[in-house]
Amino acid sequence: MLVRVLKSLSLCALLVSLLACNGTGPSDGAIQKLGVLRVAIEKNAHVYFTDNRAMGFELDLIKSYAETLGVELDATYVSSNEEVKALLRERRVHIGLGMQPIIAAQEQYSFGPSIATTSIIVVTHTDAPKISSTADLESLTTVTNVEDAPKSFADVSPTVLANLGAATLLNLVDQDAFDAAIITDADFLVLKRKFPYLQKRLTLREAVPLAWMMAKPTSPGLQRSIGRFISEKYNAGFLSKRWEFHYDHLEGFDFVDARKFLRRYQSELPKYRAEFQQAAAEHGFDWRLLAALSYQESHWDPTAKSPTGVKGLMMLTRNTAKELGVSRLDPTESIHGGTRYLATLQARLEDEIAAEEQPLMALAAYNVGFGHLRDAQRVARNMNKDSSEWRIVKAHLPLLNKEKYAKQTRYGRARGGQAVHYVEGVRRYFSMMRLLEPEDWVVAARPSTPKYNMSSLSVLF
Repeated sequence: MLVRVLKSLSLCALLVSLLACNGTGPSDGAIQKLGVLRVAIEKNAHVYFTDNRAMGFELDLIKSYAETLGVELDATYVSSNEEVKALLRERRVHIGLGMQPIIAAQEQYSFGPSIATTSIIVVTHTDAPKISSTADLESLTTVTNVEDAPKSFADVSPTVLANLGAATLLNLVDQDAFDAAIITDADFLVLKRKFPYLQKRLTLREAVPLAWMMAKPTSPGLQRSIGRFISEKYNAGFLSKRWEFHYDHLEGFDFVDARKFLRRYQSELPKYRAEFQQAAAEHGFDWRLLAALSYQESHWDPTAKSPTGVKGLMMLTRNTAKELGVSRLDPTESIHGGTRYLATLQARLEDEIAAEEQPLMALAAYNVGFGHLRDAQRVARNMNKDSSEWRIVKAHLPLLNKEKYAKQTRYGRARGGQAVHYVEGVRRYFSMMRLLEPEDWVVAARPSTPKYNMSSLSVLF
């Protein structure tokens, strides 16, 4: 009997520490005792699944925060921001993520500090009438998933569909179901190439913070902990580095290029999809990356030939094709040969380059040659820079074409700037492929763990 009482008292003490005496949610210290940080993440254009793992800007931050706390990260991926909020309200998760814009205070949720800023914008068809102010929206049918838009912007009375993602809203406008959509500029950055006939027409508000959500009442300790973490990561340059990694290649927009890609995606890619998928499975790549590489090389034209003599879907040189034992003009052999060559390049980087950086370095080597990639890394090291990061290497590759820096190299001058353009082009096409060919998420859609009961303290996480 005494043992049972002592166990009950111990459990009650732990419960009280987790839930805090003032009725707020768990503090950072309580989460550390629990050993798990539970988060809900909206599956949107900012987070994607590739190579059996989820990737994204917010994911980088929340993983780092979990590491700072010294706990495991338990991520639940859901289909909408409404589902994120539901899990917060039910106290099944501690933090909600979804690149959520904060334009007004909310009764049920509190927010951490800004992890980035964006604008709230109006998007319409390119041939729509000019919009110079919110008054011009009065005659238009407008849709948004920004819940506070109707009360935050004068003259704007949009239909609010908070359970729909920005991609769905843009599709509604693209299909003429609505005249305009109100979304974040951050969302449009990653989605606009899928909708080349839509464009930003008006900015409703600038410098809108994006932040993590928590259910009210929220522990002041948890809020302070997140605040310290974001401040430290900002000062250390971590936020800007991760933003650059995930978004910088998406800046700029070429309407003609996006439209051509979408046309050839419909007409040419189906002929080769199965081969890309098979080659990817054999060598451990995301098949969509291989398709993007091939489009950058040949626009999926098996007869393509460059002025330098490279040929085929994967634009192999004569010597590389001979070493691989493949015919450059045979689409199947070109795909499998090019994939094997890329895998060989990447394997040479595995011991020194982080997993997420390896494909970018390998792509650069595919274009400019492995020796010239090493030369760019050497130039970076000579300038006391971290040669294991793509953002550093891509800044030094163009220097290979300058005599001053070529003297430091083993393989001489090279068109390193072209290699940078090549890699960033592949990344843009890869982002389009992810939008057009979304992978199935293998993670659970909803956590199986019970919620904690704020009133009775009866259930532990």
